[in-house]
Amino acid sequence: SGNYTWLQNSFILFKKLNKYSAQVVLDQIQFDNNNSTRLNFVGSYNIFKNIFLYIGLAQSLDSNQDPLTSFCSIGFDL
Repeated sequence: SGNYTWLQNSFILFKKLNKYSAQVVLDQIQFDNNNSTRLNFVGSYNIFKNIFLYIGLAQSLDSNQDPLTSFCSIGFDL
């Protein structure tokens, strides 16, 4: 309940090779007056025509307190 503001700026380096791709993403995110800067390393595999499996690592650059996190997701191209 309530109103939220989300602003995201990203710098993306992308390399594709057949059904695989690799990305390095530098994100600057502002969410309800909180700022966060993250560095993401993402690998993807094209499972079907427009369906992708993503795995990666993300690290906050704001402080040394945040651990390196990993993720796995499925994405769809519309």
